Amino acid sequence: MLIRRSDGTELVKKCSARSHQLRKPVGWALDEGVLRQAEAAGASLVRIEDRDTGRAFVTTPTVLRAHGFPLERGFGAQRALALGFWRVEDPRQRSLFVEVSA
Repeated sequence: MLIRRSDGTELVKKCSARSHQLRKPVGWALDEGVLRQAEAAGASLVRIEDRDTGRAFVTTPTVLRAHGFPLERGFGAQRALALGFWRVEDPRQRSLFVEVSA
């Protein structure tokens, strides 16, 4: 995971949904310590990039704290958030909106 700075501060996790996405409930989880570090650094976004599909799942630390839940499944303390609370960015859908010049 990395903290990327551009227009703001963003925590970015790149992984494969096949092996890292939660199945029950369907969602994503982040290491609690990494999340705390990102919040302390001023992160305004949390972004998970799926290497399999190119999709990105985006939320804010505030939403993650308010609607997420603690999770411990043998990988250390994590914070999980159900899929419905993530905004999904799909690069394949962008190609549907082609600008037409007159």
